[in-house]
Amino acid sequence: SVDGDVAQLKRFVQQVGLPYAVIAESELAEPLTSRYRVRGIPVTYIIGRDGRIAARFVGASDLVGVVRRILERPAGTGG
Repeated sequence: SVDGDVAQLKRFVQQVGLPYAVIAESELAEPLTSRYRVRGIPVTYIIGRDGRIAARFVGASDLVGVVRRILERPAGTGG
């Protein structure tokens, strides 16, 4: 997330009960927007257990469903 108010972001994540981690870019040494060449917002990258991009989409989508499907994949299949 590129939200400036990290405390508010954390409250939102807890309140909504998201089943995945949300990374606050402001808490990182290297901005993720630079690392992944983000050109617009909203954009979502799902990073698999192997550290590779498992999914990428721009705009609204069934984010929870996508994450659940990726987590259900057997290890070594891009998830």
